[in-house]
Amino acid sequence: MDINEIVQRLIDEGISLSLNIEVPEVARYSFAVGPEFIHLLLEDPVAARAHLAGVDKYDYLNWLRDRANVYCAATTRKGRRCRMVVNSGHTVDAKRWVELQGAFCEIHDSNV
Repeated sequence: MDINEIVQRLIDEGISLSLNIEVPEVARYSFAVGPEFIHLLLEDPVAARAHLAGVDKYDYLNWLRDRANVYCAATTRKGRRCRMVVNSGHTVDAKRWVELQGAFCEIHDSNV
């Protein structure tokens, strides 16, 4: 019996599979997965999680790096990126994180 058959048998017996995506100290997202997902997860766990989150691997890794917050796209007078979180950009899911890229915080929104 191969892994697909084992997983399918477990599902047939009423066991459900889910995968958690955790943003350390911020949030945990849980996704139901089917037996076909096992191969993707084993081949590339990061790409698999990105797929579940609805974004590409690059955006997924950046979303994790930013701890699910969307930071202002403005550059400060010192030439650094502003570290303020944009309006409605605290602890967002990965899709929303991508949508809000390029947004500005309340301070810089009025100066642009």
